[in-house]
Amino acid sequence: MDIFLLALFGGLALGCIYGLVGVSFNAIYNVCQLVNFAQGHFAMLAIVSWYFLIVVYKVPIAIALVIMIVVSMLFGVAIQFLVAEPLIRRKIPLVSLVIATLGAGLCAEGIAGIFTNFSILLIEPVFGYMTIKVGPVGLLMQYVLIYGCTVFLCFFYWWFLEKTWIGLRLRAVGVNAEMASLEGVNLNKIRCLAWCISAGICAIAGWLIGPLIQSSALVGLSLVIYGFVAAAIGGFRSSFGPLLGGILIGLLISFSRAYLHPAAGELAMFLALILILTFRPKGLIVA
Repeated sequence: MDIFLLALFGGLALGCIYGLVGVSFNAIYNVCQLVNFAQGHFAMLAIVSWYFLIVVYKVPIAIALVIMIVVSMLFGVAIQFLVAEPLIRRKIPLVSLVIATLGAGLCAEGIAGIFTNFSILLIEPVFGYMTIKVGPVGLLMQYVLIYGCTVFLCFFYWWFLEKTWIGLRLRAVGVNAEMASLEGVNLNKIRCLAWCISAGICAIAGWLIGPLIQSSALVGLSLVIYGFVAAAIGGFRSSFGPLLGGILIGLLISFSRAYLHPAAGELAMFLALILILTFRPKGLIVA
């Protein structure tokens, strides 16, 4: 029972993080029809920023949180205006555009590595190592924070898209950018907002998971892969699909590691990806 509960709680926490990264893919894809492979590097920059702000410079938590999110958003805007938009105007192949975003992420990884020497960043959880008793095991409060923030962010993201006039414009640009422009929508501002939302979600994901993993400037690429798989399984166009995909692969990885082999998690995840996309090419939830 102890192993089961630990695998369950750990898998849910990982799944929430992968789901948030997957949702951040959705934020850009729905507006720009672009799969941005620098998503995980938004989270990486947030982790590195948080480390320097909190551990090195002892900045108050609230201020550090705002700065951390702004840093990731600025990187997102930089990719949009310096990489994505110029290449889109040149009508280069989509594959080349995706590779360019990955290159931008790897550039950020290299810059972060210069400041951190690619060393492991020891970050204490927000609530320390406080636990609450759940049956025979202790549940780390950081897990509770992950669950709560994930639910709040995903519902807020859905509400923002469906119930606000800005969300309506985001969806309109995603459906038909030319028609939205004729209706007076500023395409550059809306696309910039989409990149900022995406980077902000990833920044929160990085902040949440940073204390629980071996954080370094190298974590970005792995988060890209897990988040992409979550979005592909759940459905790129659905607001909640990537979260569902993330939770599924988080639980699958956790239980595979617990009951099969420590290295079986990723194998199980990719087998599930192949199986699901074979029967549901657009993911489990089609918007």
